[in-house]
Amino acid sequence: MEQDKRSDLIEKFDTGELSKDIIPPNFTDPDVLFEVLTKLLTAENRQDEMGIIRKAYELAKEAHKDQKRKSGEPYLIHPVCVAIILTQLDMDKETIVGGLLHDVVEDTIMTEEDITREFSAEIAKYYKNHIPCDDLLSVDDVIYKLAVCDMKGTQQHAKPAIDAIFGDPDFKLHPIRLIGYLISFLEKVMRRIFTKNERLGGAVMVICVLIICGGVPFAILFFAYRLNYFFGIAIESVICYFMLAAKSLKQAGMSVYKPLKNGDVDGARKSVSMIVGRDTESLDDIGITKAAVETVAENTSDGVIAPLIYMAIGGGVLGCIYKAINTMDSMVGYKNERYIKFGRFAAKLDDIANYIPSRISAYLMIFASKIMGYNSRNAYRIFKRDSRNHASPNSAQTESVVAGALEIQLAGDAYYFGKLYKKPFIGDGIKPIKYDNIVDSIKLMYMTSVISAVLFVGLKVAVGVVYGI
Repeated sequence: MEQDKRSDLIEKFDTGELSKDIIPPNFTDPDVLFEVLTKLLTAENRQDEMGIIRKAYELAKEAHKDQKRKSGEPYLIHPVCVAIILTQLDMDKETIVGGLLHDVVEDTIMTEEDITREFSAEIAKYYKNHIPCDDLLSVDDVIYKLAVCDMKGTQQHAKPAIDAIFGDPDFKLHPIRLIGYLISFLEKVMRRIFTKNERLGGAVMVICVLIICGGVPFAILFFAYRLNYFFGIAIESVICYFMLAAKSLKQAGMSVYKPLKNGDVDGARKSVSMIVGRDTESLDDIGITKAAVETVAENTSDGVIAPLIYMAIGGGVLGCIYKAINTMDSMVGYKNERYIKFGRFAAKLDDIANYIPSRISAYLMIFASKIMGYNSRNAYRIFKRDSRNHASPNSAQTESVVAGALEIQLAGDAYYFGKLYKKPFIGDGIKPIKYDNIVDSIKLMYMTSVISAVLFVGLKVAVGVVYGI
């Protein structure tokens, strides 16, 4: 999946979305490139971020002042080009600063402690996952091959949620990917229009996304059913299939389980960093396992059961609308400086849309745990006791069930961007956590999905028979 992200970035470069045309003819002068960066930020109405970005540039300029690339060009050109492309990708200011400084610790006398003192631990963490790019011989190579080197460290900060996985399917015309493109485009448009009222701009974006994501599948299905009833069923079945993320969720969990099983803690830590928002650098095998299990548990509802519920009610159209809500939350629903106002409406709408499905998912998962021989009584007990032990009103519903069913303890304190967040535990920890718990959570996800599909399809058929639909 990581390779898919890199390939996608390379394609964006090839098609002009990350264009070489933005680089001026005098691109051997880092100051000229930095002016390009400032113009990009100004065009995106991000002038308020220029202070910290300029500070990072001046520090990088001083640190790299005597360094040259193998091509003879000033080394500073490379990190500035990185920052330009990160800006084109609409990354936050921390990511852009990280791009400017990503080689400072590795290639100069400055240390992580120096960066932490000048900026923050959030910025300093970019050096943990850097991939050297010394084999790149020219600025053109730096620009073109950024996707296969430097983005490894920055992409996990930019989109840390598991939903980002669900929004990165295997081919370019996948509906979820198209929804993501739409959201990204409309965010830029609304930020330009509503420069003085981010909250209103975010709300208008949500309304536009919902209209489009509901209207397009409605039109497609309307004409498909008019053409032929069975053709309509086939098209709607395909749309519904695309809305489910069970396979992606399994792959995400197994990408952590396999290296843990083989004793590769560093590999597991890298894999889990791609699917969670917390800092992962210091996680041991238990912390890694907890993070993976929590991800599978929480997203059993968001990625599988909730879409099934909405599709049972309103078919492919309502399923698309729900996934649009879910994807908006994953892209703009963060409580950071950039999205605290703009993404508020999207985040609240996602909470509302998942409130009932998350609780239905929890009860279905309790039933699934009984069928599979896990501790269903304890699952119910922990669910009733700990289902509110989370900042989100919905996340702990299924997490508490999994913790109870597997007789383990989840959640607890975690670091996010270098800051410790005090979080209550979920579960009692009757048994020690082990990497096999990841597989257990995946099995519970699949059994819950099967039960849900049978139940919801059966109910829909029964209603159709009763009312002659």
